[in-house]
Amino acid sequence: MSNTKCRFPMCVFLWTLTFFLCRATVDTLQFTLRKGVRISSGATEIRQMERAEMTLSLCAALCGVTCGTFHVSHTTGVCVTFTEKFFNKNVRLASDPGWTIGYNRFLVTDGDWVLAFRAQAGIEVRVYETWVSDGTHHDSHLGDSSDFPQACLRLVDYESCDRHFRSEILDSWGKILEVRFSFIKANAEVAYVVFNGTGTDRESWFRPTRILSSTWLPGVTTDSLTRPEIKGYCSSSASTCRRFKLYGPVTGCATEWAYTLTIDAPYDKCADDASWPHAGNPEKDFPIFLYSASGRGGLGSDKEYPFMQRADVMAVWVKFAWPRARM
Repeated sequence: MSNTKCRFPMCVFLWTLTFFLCRATVDTLQFTLRKGVRISSGATEIRQMERAEMTLSLCAALCGVTCGTFHVSHTTGVCVTFTEKFFNKNVRLASDPGWTIGYNRFLVTDGDWVLAFRAQAGIEVRVYETWVSDGTHHDSHLGDSSDFPQACLRLVDYESCDRHFRSEILDSWGKILEVRFSFIKANAEVAYVVFNGTGTDRESWFRPTRILSSTWLPGVTTDSLTRPEIKGYCSSSASTCRRFKLYGPVTGCATEWAYTLTIDAPYDKCADDASWPHAGNPEKDFPIFLYSASGRGGLGSDKEYPFMQRADVMAVWVKFAWPRARM
């Protein structure tokens, strides 16, 4: 993923198999395929078939629109379909050059990165409520017939987006190698952090000790930060609601700094009393994604550091940990 100008990540697959199933309905199915991998355990088998002329297309047809994953052996002609997706945390994968796995749900990807979450600024929809909304899967049926706005999947030309995007990945967090947390402004990525995702859940990866690379190095890994976490807090008095925060010491609105935070409500004490001049008006603009262009970013009117900036889009990407290929 470029650190300068964002590419146009619209359902770019590792390898995609497209065919027509059932002449009467002419349903187009697309399957993402991965060679050299099979499911070894943890998945619920739906159906198994063995035939000498077994092909990827035939096995995919057996999977149809109901199964989560299939795998097929090119040497034995065995096809097995399963209920779960390959990235389900209970499913175990194994490297095997004689097999290929495939799954029939659309994922928005950019190279090896898969979009797990995308939030749009200023639409008056709470980000964290969407993040923890179990069962909300906007990627279950993406495609030509989907009513999910294409603008809400893009990192360019997204002005008409009116909702956040949440992938099923957040409910099946597992096999995650890395997580990329990034901000988009004026159609370009302006700040990012890559975290080590191994052994994490959907909240615990967001830790300074897990940072592998970032536009904010080295300070973001060495500075003293106040409760760096995704959940953040909403105060009982409803005066603040801040999420996804890498935030410095609490010293009073005028002197505070951060690397990033999200104002996730139509109010914020420091913004409302004009102590944060670049935060905008939460009542009209929330959610507000504040980020530092480089190093510490000043929040308050006492300009010890360059002011924080406002992003248009916040995105969370994941890179899966695939089994190592067997020689």
